[in-house]
Amino acid sequence: MAWEAGFGHEVARVFERYSQHIVELCVSDQEYLEMMLLNADLVQDLWPGKVREYKSECTEGVPPDTGIVTFPLIPKPHDLVCEDSPSPWVGELWVD
Repeated sequence: MAWEAGFGHEVARVFERYSQHIVELCVSDQEYLEMMLLNADLVQDLWPGKVREYKSECTEGVPPDTGIVTFPLIPKPHDLVCEDSPSPWVGELWVD
């Protein structure tokens, strides 16, 4: 997720006011933002083929021309930086 500095005050105010209900309704903060920002530009649409999902497309490696690899709640990149990692490429590319 990315946006210009100063954006999102209303989104934050709504979350602060209704956080208990939002947490019960939404699986993640991303889901909440998707509900609030209906006309957002999606990087997947802006740069087709450049954004890949780790679990479905990148466990074995990163496809050519990939610019961004997204990770689910589990595992995160830092969880995959170890000797017995199922995806050694993460440890080679991940910068903490």
